[in-house]
Amino acid sequence: MVAYEQLMQCRPDGFSHAGETYQKMATGFGQVMSTLQKVNQVVSAAEHWQGTAQKLAVERSGKLASGVQSTGQETAAAGKALITFGRALHAAQAQLRAAVAEARAAQLIVLPSGDTMIPGWAYTYPANISVLPAMQAVKLVVDAQIKLALMEATAADMACAGVIGKLAAGKLIQEFGSSKTARVAASGAAVVSAVEGLAKTLEQINGADGAGSTGGQSVAPAQPATRTGQPVSGLIGSSALATVLGALGVGGSGTQLAVANPGREVTVNGRHYVIYGDEVREGGSVSWRGRNPGNIRHGDHFGALPGMTVHAGVNGQFAVFPDEQTGMTAIRQVLHNYGHVTIDQAMNRYAPAADHNNPTVYAASVARQIGVPPGSYVDSLDSQQMDSFAQAIRRVEGWREGHVYQLDDPTLPVEVRQAIAGQ
Repeated sequence: MVAYEQLMQCRPDGFSHAGETYQKMATGFGQVMSTLQKVNQVVSAAEHWQGTAQKLAVERSGKLASGVQSTGQETAAAGKALITFGRALHAAQAQLRAAVAEARAAQLIVLPSGDTMIPGWAYTYPANISVLPAMQAVKLVVDAQIKLALMEATAADMACAGVIGKLAAGKLIQEFGSSKTARVAASGAAVVSAVEGLAKTLEQINGADGAGSTGGQSVAPAQPATRTGQPVSGLIGSSALATVLGALGVGGSGTQLAVANPGREVTVNGRHYVIYGDEVREGGSVSWRGRNPGNIRHGDHFGALPGMTVHAGVNGQFAVFPDEQTGMTAIRQVLHNYGHVTIDQAMNRYAPAADHNNPTVYAASVARQIGVPPGSYVDSLDSQQMDSFAQAIRRVEGWREGHVYQLDDPTLPVEVRQAIAGQ
């Protein structure tokens, strides 16, 4: 069953956008199929290149074509499923939020688990006569609405998982929903480019003085023919095939640049870029750019990248974390280190007034989202409540996503590309 907190915090549009991306990829795979058909025509029609080498080339190209076709079909199906899932989540989430709003309007308490409670004062006279019956009636309706929303989200989740399971087995959906998903949008073009390169290689083979056929026996050339400085053998180019498989996400890790100083921030024309080992982040909130959802200043003891910071104008500098999960875990670790303190006291330390904060308002907002009083002790909260605590801080700190670049994106400013190379 999808948890209440999951449905409240999820972003349905992320699934819809991912679905649109995969549908674009399916179109790219269709272009790949067209190119592979040309490849097969080149190989099959070669009059001066026959025998075992040609047969192997046709066979391997045919298998690749079959794989691309299957992948294209699965990608299209997954795209459709993800878009449908996004819409279903949006509807379920809207229903859930409406139910919660109705509960709070009726002065019911909504717990982090999604359960509702009638406050204690409603049972005291005279409230129990004038208010309690109405609260009880609203509670019955709201509880049913919340349960229905969670059930609908769960059904949609299971249906979508059933469709994308096959595709996930092909390693084309990896770390789904993370920032890396944005990179998949460019994969269709990468695959097309790689296969076109393969076609050129085979055309070179066709035009070269390569292996011929004599009396049904394959004869290899004494020296491999060469075009544009690249050796061409009688077999399908292994480097070209590796490039294709790499672009498809199969049989290799693909291309990834080595970053000299992960977590380094570069400012160009007032725009802040933070360079990681897998991407470059620009825009959005400082917490998002630094993968630091809690805007922790000193994070070296909590898994932050040593010596790396992002700047936040008058608010100074904040730590940079290697990934968002480490940043979320760091929030809990910081709170745990405060010891036996109330939420009010914790927020006075976590977000002091000296840093342009209002700790009292901050504590009230966080406590309300957890569903406990601000005077509750932090070390009395259970694991789920602590997770809600960290998520509440993430929201209060203003997490907002910006733009993600691939490391080799040619549109990155020169200064950023130089920093990636360690210059």
